[in-house]
Amino acid sequence: MAESRGRKPGRDEAEDTESIKPILPQILGAIFQLMGEVDAEELVFTLETLVQKFGTDIAPYAAQMMAQLVAAFNKYMAAVDEEDDEDEGTASIAAYECLRAINTLLDSLSGLGPELYLAIEDALLPLVMKLLSTDGQDVVEEVLEMLAYLTFFGPGITPKLWSTWPLMHAMLMDWAIDSWDSFLIPLDNMITRDTHTFLHSKEPNYLESVFQLVSHSLSGDYSDKEVVPAAKLLQLVLQTCRGSIDNWVGPYIGLALQRLPRTEHNSLKDALVQVVAAALYYNPLLTLRVLVESGTLASFFSGWVTMILATRASSGKAVHFRSMQDKKVCILGLLAL
Repeated sequence: MAESRGRKPGRDEAEDTESIKPILPQILGAIFQLMGEVDAEELVFTLETLVQKFGTDIAPYAAQMMAQLVAAFNKYMAAVDEEDDEDEGTASIAAYECLRAINTLLDSLSGLGPELYLAIEDALLPLVMKLLSTDGQDVVEEVLEMLAYLTFFGPGITPKLWSTWPLMHAMLMDWAIDSWDSFLIPLDNMITRDTHTFLHSKEPNYLESVFQLVSHSLSGDYSDKEVVPAAKLLQLVLQTCRGSIDNWVGPYIGLALQRLPRTEHNSLKDALVQVVAAALYYNPLLTLRVLVESGTLASFFSGWVTMILATRASSGKAVHFRSMQDKKVCILGLLAL
């Protein structure tokens, strides 16, 4: 069954799928019962395949299916430490397949309305929170993918979803810098979809958390590529919270300009300059005052213009700000002047 994943179904296979639809509830019921009685990773493979094949048809069973997958994952993980040398890795592989099946299910439900996500949040979130720790080091990408689905497709950012922020903060401050890109997605969703809570929460203070995360990333001994998402997070906050975070504009610009002189990779150079561009978009007079007071006004704009005009000798293409998003951020910042 694993070999058939990703294949485009032929006509016969499509006809077989149609013939199975009427008995899909009975098939799922039998799988759920078996999953509660035996340890067989093939059942997880089968469930994932059914989700891939039937998509929207499994929506009425989504909450039960999610609960079964979470239970199966917990059971396989409990068996990991008990495996002997001969079976080493079997339970771990089965547990990983459960996470894959969960994300396949979340993806299949993405176009069916937010209420479905709210219905499965209670079943899935305890697992997510458990794995947002050193327990989830080997599957951090899969867990953050789950959180990205929940924070984007659900009806809103619930208090339970906000409770994952401190866990993500702790991971990034400790050992998970190399997964910054994956963290940025749920953090982005939470800030943009519930800006009021982000701005006004006192415990935890999310604005202070952002500063700590970015300061730790940009001042630490990390590669340029690893910390590009940290600079993007500053851009996001400035763009989303216009008029509400005046007292953070100076510190944000300070973080960007402090890292810029020792930055070698163009992706981080661009992202750091765009922090200042986003600050100009946020409030041009305030940003100019910060640059004047720090003595960096002339050098920053001179460097920015040089970057904008830089082209590759071989092709004539721009060296910096190559994506459409990068261009937009720069243009908005310059227009704000």
